[in-house]
Amino acid sequence: MTEKEISETQPSYDWESLLDMYYSDGKELSRGKIIKGRIVKITSSYAVVDIGLKSDGIVPIEELKDRNGELKVKEGNEIYALVEGRSVKDGTVQLSKAKADKIIAWDIVERAYKHGFPIRGKIIEKSNNGFIVDIGIPAILPKSHADLVPIKNEDSLIGKEFKFKVIEINKKNDKVIISRKQILKEEKETRKRRTLASLKEGKIVKGKITSIKDFGVFVDLGGIEGLLHINDISWGRIDHPSEVFTENQEIDVMVLKIDPANGRISLGYKQRFPDPWESADKKYPVGSRVKGKVVSLTDFGAFIELEKGVEGLVHISDLSWKNIKHPKEVLNVGDVGEFIVLDVKKAKRRIALGLKQLLPSPWEIFISKHKEGDIVRGRIKNITDFGAFMEIEEGVEGLIHISDISWSKIDHPSEVLKPGMETEAVILSIRKEEKKISFGIKQLSEAIWRDFFNKYKVGDIVETKITKIVNYGVFVEVIPGIEGLVHKSQLSEERIDNISEHFHIGDIKEAVITKIDTEAMKIALSFKAVSEELRRREMEALSMERPDLRKVMERKLRQIRNPNKRDNLKI
Repeated sequence: MTEKEISETQPSYDWESLLDMYYSDGKELSRGKIIKGRIVKITSSYAVVDIGLKSDGIVPIEELKDRNGELKVKEGNEIYALVEGRSVKDGTVQLSKAKADKIIAWDIVERAYKHGFPIRGKIIEKSNNGFIVDIGIPAILPKSHADLVPIKNEDSLIGKEFKFKVIEINKKNDKVIISRKQILKEEKETRKRRTLASLKEGKIVKGKITSIKDFGVFVDLGGIEGLLHINDISWGRIDHPSEVFTENQEIDVMVLKIDPANGRISLGYKQRFPDPWESADKKYPVGSRVKGKVVSLTDFGAFIELEKGVEGLVHISDLSWKNIKHPKEVLNVGDVGEFIVLDVKKAKRRIALGLKQLLPSPWEIFISKHKEGDIVRGRIKNITDFGAFMEIEEGVEGLIHISDISWSKIDHPSEVLKPGMETEAVILSIRKEEKKISFGIKQLSEAIWRDFFNKYKVGDIVETKITKIVNYGVFVEVIPGIEGLVHKSQLSEERIDNISEHFHIGDIKEAVITKIDTEAMKIALSFKAVSEELRRREMEALSMERPDLRKVMERKLRQIRNPNKRDNLKI
């Protein structure tokens, strides 16, 4: 409260009014009365006071000095003093200004304490736990009651006058405790009520920054503080409010929200300026090239500042055509570069940006140089149950389906291929719209099969090597790159229940080609038919030497092939 405000709401008690209550005009001069007089002469030991009588009054000079020993009055000044008696010698009136001051001071203090009105005083010195204040008598001002906040420079208060509230008195011990803090609180509450009544949401007001925190700044609007949150300071990105403001800085802010019940006020600073997102869709149309600065990197992408308050995100998948684990492999905070606008969602305040789209796609480069049927070399990246993915170069990979890995039957791609292995493959198909490529490895051996089909036929006996044992037979290598199946029924004349007990991988055995499928690139062989084929060849050779034995041999051969069929041989 200001002095005027206090005077309007509290009784007016001061030295003059109180002295007038005690003042005697001197016509009835008596001990203990307070009279008014004018100093007419000052000596080294006393001051002569004209009190309007034949005799003058005398005041000890020490009572007219301040704490530093300096005179507080001069000739011609009017003072009030307490009558103590008359001098027997010369009839002068013995006066005490100090006692008059103390009486009036205590009366003021008691009335101020009882009615709660403020009194004025001057801070004269520091004490152990606070200050000594002259309010007509010495009063104690505890340090905790000197201000609303801790005082940084206590010496700055010495010699200054303020208003105080009397919070405790003990006249017997001449003890008075006062508070400046309560006065300041009352003044603040009055200003707060008036400020709250004058505030409206959307109104621009002036304020002074009282403190800066990580989450925002507090602004004094005049008896009440409002919070300016860090999100409402700037349309652009800031890490701390101190980047924009300093304590005690005066600023203009917009009132965003008022909560009268809790006395809370939310303020905005950036709201005084146009929102850059309002025109973002026009300023940054999809497909346009824009310049921006990298302000943040995360695991999922990079944030690019296009202007203060407008940021876009380059997702990690749009940073490079290559597979990268973190955006820092491509960009660094502070980098300035060019990006392409992929999408704008104005309502959600989001802009999707791309970097790799400014560069030729490895896919486009690849399909411009290759076609179906080309043989390429690549590295196996990963293996699944249905095939293996092979990378030809960064950003270009395709699938080798399990059915295109080998002409021989395999249960899983890992039987032939391993991650990291390099191999050649044939491009089987290129699907441009889907950006998919199909590769085949077994197709590389078609020439070998064609040569095999030209060289071998059904009935030929070939030397084989067992490469795999399964429950329905064994797979054998006929020549490098060509494998065939010997079915369980063709392993031996004898019944075999456990193939592994009789045959082992790596065994070398002769077999007869029993079937050739040129379309499926498959051949079937037989171990047990070898002896039969050899006997057939012997008979055929013998019949060529003796034609008369030919019919007999053919019969014999039929009997061998069909032992249950009775046939009388006649020579």
